[in-house]
Amino acid sequence: MQIDIELFCKKISQDDERIIFGYNGKKYALLSYEDLDYLEALEDRRLCALADSAIQELEMNGEKPVPWEEVKKELGIS
Repeated sequence: MQIDIELFCKKISQDDERIIFGYNGKKYALLSYEDLDYLEALEDRRLCALADSAIQELEMNGEKPVPWEEVKKELGIS
């Protein structure tokens, strides 16, 4: 099967489409950089909210976060 990458790029850039396809039983997507940037920003916000929630939980339990340097030392990483 021949893939026309130029056609895909045109559809993504000019028609603002997202292309979903399967390969070896997995699904993949081709999308614009703007869409990727947006998705990464959403993920960043989600992770920040999770971190804030974890910190609040620690504070509610009277605990303090473990400093990153201490975690690395315990795990034997630098």
